[in-house]
Amino acid sequence: KVASAQLIAQKCPGLSCFKLNVDGSALGKSGMAGGGGIIRDHEENVVAGFYHTYGKTTNKIVEMRVLHDGLLLCKREGFYDIVIESDSKVVVDWIHKKRCDHWYLWDY
Repeated sequence: KVASAQLIAQKCPGLSCFKLNVDGSALGKSGMAGGGGIIRDHEENVVAGFYHTYGKTTNKIVEMRVLHDGLLLCKREGFYDIVIESDSKVVVDWIHKKRCDHWYLWDY
């Protein structure tokens, strides 16, 4: 059974809002991994972007690491009112619950 898709995107509500879009991927169960993201302002203009390779790791770990790196970039650039977009169920659940159920991801 295939789950139905849901639109969970959100527009930035104000002039000081930024949107962080992140995505990561690993080849196979424990293969070479990389990810990145972009930061857009309230008018959808790209204001920053990043990409990292993470060596051999899993999809769950790379999704959390790329979110972590994106948030660090937002902090460094002084962007604090942030809407996060990710296609990772682990990341989305973690944000909604305000806790991570996977002990090996707690560092992120």
